[in-house]
Amino acid sequence: MDKKALFSLSYGVFMLSTKAGDKINGCITNTCMQVANSPTRVAISVLNSNYTCELIKESGYFALSILDQTVTFETIKYFGLQSGREVDKFKDLTPPADKNGIPYLGWQTCAVLSCKVVDSKDLGSHSLFIAEVEDAVALSENEPLTYADYQNNIKPKPEKQLKENLPAVKRSWDGVVRSVIMCITGANSRRTISVLFAATARKILNQFMKNKKHWKRKIQRKPECGNAFPNTLWKRADADMKENGRESIKKKCFDFQGNKIQAVVSDYDGTIAVSGMKEPSEELFFLLEKLLHQNIRFISASGRQYQNLRDRFAPLADRIDYICENGSLIVYRNRIIYKDVIEREQALALIRDMQRCLDGEIMVSGVDTSYIVPKTGYFVDRLVKRVRNHVTILENFEEIEEEMIKISLFWRDGIPKEEAERFHKIYDDCLQVADGGNGWLDFTGKTSGKGNALKILAKHMGIPLENMISFGDNENDMEMLKETGQSFCMSSAKDYVKQCANHVCDSVEEVLRACIEQLWNE
Repeated sequence: MDKKALFSLSYGVFMLSTKAGDKINGCITNTCMQVANSPTRVAISVLNSNYTCELIKESGYFALSILDQTVTFETIKYFGLQSGREVDKFKDLTPPADKNGIPYLGWQTCAVLSCKVVDSKDLGSHSLFIAEVEDAVALSENEPLTYADYQNNIKPKPEKQLKENLPAVKRSWDGVVRSVIMCITGANSRRTISVLFAATARKILNQFMKNKKHWKRKIQRKPECGNAFPNTLWKRADADMKENGRESIKKKCFDFQGNKIQAVVSDYDGTIAVSGMKEPSEELFFLLEKLLHQNIRFISASGRQYQNLRDRFAPLADRIDYICENGSLIVYRNRIIYKDVIEREQALALIRDMQRCLDGEIMVSGVDTSYIVPKTGYFVDRLVKRVRNHVTILENFEEIEEEMIKISLFWRDGIPKEEAERFHKIYDDCLQVADGGNGWLDFTGKTSGKGNALKILAKHMGIPLENMISFGDNENDMEMLKETGQSFCMSSAKDYVKQCANHVCDSVEEVLRACIEQLWNE
């Protein structure tokens, strides 16, 4: 039999979701057809080994999101190339739900069907479900996606996939090593580590070093940490400085003498996460561990949401402090000590004004989630996959019930100059308006902002601002850079931002290295 003949059959592409008790899952399928008109019934075929198939058999209900031509490969990959038994696919999503409480895709979808199973049959590799359509909702006028469209226009070509997968092998190996380092960091803070874990960690790291010329050193014991920790991170950083022919940042930029350093505060995007990085470097975790060991506090100051920052700094999340949402939320020792709320009527009026920007996307921040009414699937993908926010998708922003602490407008191609000028002119007297970088224009309460938030936190901590070091790179960091005794602006920043800082540097790590070097010398 020539199986290629079967490729001539036409299919759609769907996201099939279901819920059984507290268990929720979704997968990608291409086998669905209407089989009856009165009553309206459809037939779907699902692989028996799929977790979704198991849950449909248990619950008897499912929702079918009919994907449209705007769908991205990221969406297909997210729901179709990982198992719900291993990954909670809806953990960071709050999508709309149908009449049966089953979540469905509210974006990149032209329609959704809510179905009740009336009959099923085991076909061997798959199970066939005959279901009655209890509800059907049209979500957009976009053309539905066919399987041929997916193969020809969306699915990456094999050559491209091969090139993309080659560095992925290296990244996966680096990820294992990174996980080991993070676990050791956490163990160091508790001053305890199991013999089995220590032996396993040593084997992994030693094997890694054999394959990395600049990591060919043994794991050494640092007496101040109390447990085995790879000293190679520190030595590699020093070696990199020598290879580049650069002097120590301490000698090149400034001297810490006379300044008692009690806290370090840093922006995240463009400052800690630079050059396409999504996570802090291994070296940064190592340096922060040493600062915390010296009773020097670290504060992450960002436009990001609180839970997002905790996830980025997971190994140290409970030991550091946070200035979130551009200063609208302050968390000290895992407790919210300050929240600046935008008055509801003012917030809704601002949102209505923002909606006039046809090419802009709006995000409203609560304490634990970001509310959006997305115009494109790209915006959802960016927030969930790249920014990694917890997202709640709405049909209307008036559905928001909690207090709003930040409202942001995003342009994919950057903030239009005329729009920035217009919003500043209208709202500067009643709100803080700042360029958040990467196409984001952020609006917060008049008394918020990273500079004012740092003053509040410093007073709460009992630490003078002159005993702090700050790092930043963008407009929303300017007031913070002006407040601290020592401030560093990234070399990639705009000139008017650099003027707010005492010094310019290429990375946070090189400055912290010099800081710790002085502490050791003392």
